Amino acid sequence: MNLGTVRVIDKYIGIPLTYGVFILKKFFVGFTQNCPDQVNRILIVKFWGIGNIIMLLPAVKALREKHLSAEIDILTLASNKDVSEDTRLFNHIYTIDTQNCYDFVMTAIRAFLVLRRTNYDLIIDFEQFAHFSTIFCALIGRKKIVGLDIHYKSRAFLYTNTVQYDNHIHMVKTFFSLAELAGADHKDYLEPINIVYEEQDGSKVLRLLNDKGVREKDVLVIFHIGTSENFSLRRWPLSNFAKLANRLIDSYGVKIIFTGLAEENYLAEEAISYIDRNAYVINACGKLSFNEFASLIKLSDLVVSADTSTVHVASCLSVPVVGLYGPNTPVLYGPWGKGCTWFYKKLPCSPCITNYNSKMSKCMHPDGQGACMQGISSDEVVEGIKNSYFDTDALYRLEKLTENEKTAKTGK
Repeated sequence: MNLGTVRVIDKYIGIPLTYGVFILKKFFVGFTQNCPDQVNRILIVKFWGIGNIIMLLPAVKALREKHLSAEIDILTLASNKDVSEDTRLFNHIYTIDTQNCYDFVMTAIRAFLVLRRTNYDLIIDFEQFAHFSTIFCALIGRKKIVGLDIHYKSRAFLYTNTVQYDNHIHMVKTFFSLAELAGADHKDYLEPINIVYEEQDGSKVLRLLNDKGVREKDVLVIFHIGTSENFSLRRWPLSNFAKLANRLIDSYGVKIIFTGLAEENYLAEEAISYIDRNAYVINACGKLSFNEFASLIKLSDLVVSADTSTVHVASCLSVPVVGLYGPNTPVLYGPWGKGCTWFYKKLPCSPCITNYNSKMSKCMHPDGQGACMQGISSDEVVEGIKNSYFDTDALYRLEKLTENEKTAKTGK
């Protein structure tokens, strides 16, 4: 199902349905704010985005620490099942499939029937603006339901307890505030929660790298080039990726690995065609499962990515990442792990997609679509990497590689 279509349906059909469910609960079921002293079952609800799943993990970990004996389940999309499993934080993972309308309806009904019978003590809705999740939580929940109160979204009245949304706070902290409202202890610093992949996934990635001639001492830089068709305006120009690759290869002899979905392979191929030294470049688009992709990131020294879940995967694995932002704001969704930074041209129209407009907005910039991403030059990204990035070990290897190349060329 197209994400844009889903959001239009959620906006224009979800609002009247939300009021209908409110009337149903008010006059026939009743609301309660009571949560038992002993919380035995907690349900986390988050549908959209692998990156969002990763950003809510500090909140889930805090809930586990507060309610030691509780089972914590998650309801999410089928596309998020792998990352949910890799967190090792959930007892049960329930999914809804959005491949097509039939699968969506059938899996949603199945999930509803199972979850309704579970009688959760606490349900936390981590969706920022979707009415579907609010309705689902209200119909499932019989006790305490926690969610975000966002202006003009007409959904907060279905929660028993709410946190007022603040558009100037990173989503990691916003998500954590929901956990605090549910009893978790406050923390000033929220550490990224590592995801765990299987050993065989790392072995497959190592074989792929070896087959492509990557040596153990090579410095690996991942370029995550795609953003899926639903978010194409978040893409950085292919020519800029190519210029950045040429500079890094020429200066340091790094190996560049392009990653993305299978349908984004053509983007990588076009970018690679602009790169002078193709022997230093690997195209891995569509060749890796999520777990293998996470393993590749862990093996890399730096990730350069547009505004996608890749930024947050790298953050939680403590791999330095450079995030490239335009339509969306890094203030809310920027990288937040060790050695991370972002580039963002805050134009007068930026950001144009927000949680207030359900991330549905058309670019109206006078210079044309994507002006904000085109405004980020490869030169400034190179300087940012040069001055701030690569951990100590990687920087040492870069310097040695550069020295060896100079020695090979001059014989001195």
